[in-house]
Amino acid sequence: MFDFETWSTIAFLLILSILVIIDRKNIKFKYGVMIRRTKKGKKLIYEIGKKYKKILRKVGTVGIFVSVVASIVSFYFMLNSSYSILTKPGKAEPGVRFIIPKVPSEVACTYALCVPFWYWIIGVLTVLLCHELMHAFVARAEDIKISSFGLLSLLVLPGAFVEPDEKQLKKSKSSTKLKIYAAGSFGNLIAVLIATLILFGFLAAVNNFIEPSGVNFQATVPGTPAHEANLCGTIMEVDKQSTKSLKDFIEAMNKTKPEDELEIKTTCGIYTLRTIKNPDYPGKAYIGIENVTTKFVFAGFLKGFGEVSSVTLGAIEWIANLFIWLSFLNLGVGLINLLPIKPLDGGLVFEELFKIIFKRRYVPHLINALSAFTFALIMINLIGPYLMNYITSVFLISKFLTG
Repeated sequence: MFDFETWSTIAFLLILSILVIIDRKNIKFKYGVMIRRTKKGKKLIYEIGKKYKKILRKVGTVGIFVSVVASIVSFYFMLNSSYSILTKPGKAEPGVRFIIPKVPSEVACTYALCVPFWYWIIGVLTVLLCHELMHAFVARAEDIKISSFGLLSLLVLPGAFVEPDEKQLKKSKSSTKLKIYAAGSFGNLIAVLIATLILFGFLAAVNNFIEPSGVNFQATVPGTPAHEANLCGTIMEVDKQSTKSLKDFIEAMNKTKPEDELEIKTTCGIYTLRTIKNPDYPGKAYIGIENVTTKFVFAGFLKGFGEVSSVTLGAIEWIANLFIWLSFLNLGVGLINLLPIKPLDGGLVFEELFKIIFKRRYVPHLINALSAFTFALIMINLIGPYLMNYITSVFLISKFLTG
């Protein structure tokens, strides 16, 4: 059977490999990381930074406050999750997981959050573009030069970077540094808002052009009331109760009990059935139909085009899920990057804040201590549950062996 996900992934990786080979003269390898610097787009970044300087400076200022609040919230949840992992090891779940493309190995997806390949690729590109471009735009609005920017990759993990002029940035005001450091993650949070608005707009538009009109089923189960009655067609009513959607059908069936007599109206006719016990839930009624789904038809100015095909419904679901993942990935990356740990943006933001609040000689000690503590929290959230379960298992086994 043709699997679009698998074959399109293979095609993408092959094309990417060919492009890397063709462009190998411009690619550098450093500490196992593949780096590709470029100047393409630099002129456009400078133009946008100049044209919208006032707006971008205000965005940068808002970004500082939003990022600090988001950093504190992220740190709190990380701390709370760590406490739960250490005090309730049997029930705790990892607070942090790697996000990787879906792979055949079930083991990998046990320890990481697996997403469909194209969601992952589009999500990563969106995260990188929003993050790094916002860094670049705010830097230019603050008249900081861009030394270089480009793409990098560690094995299959992609990344991007924007490098402001270090000397110029070092000499700049604290407010300028804070705007630039906070801009990337603020860009991701803006992306979350945009993706969410697009999702709601898309779903609202879909609801105007398609509507539920009954319940379809793929087959009847041999030896059940539906099979014996030769039930067919689209289910429109159950005991005079309209069933325009799967939800309606479930609600109607929940009102019945085993051995109840049901009148079911379909597009084929009216059937009288006596329910039996549900094999999975004995207390609930069962008629014996499989793969039950809502039937959708076109509405609005598309009314008259008939039933919405499974391909169209699949495409609608794919697009909706894409924007859900875009929101989730941008939110996750934005919050993690705002944690107060160097060299992440959150660590740089708090280092600059410490310089404003405390005497400079204390700053390195404060930020190093905060970074070490935050790193410990990340590790507890990442591997803590597995480690605690292992320790608990060893303790129980040793206790059993020693009597």
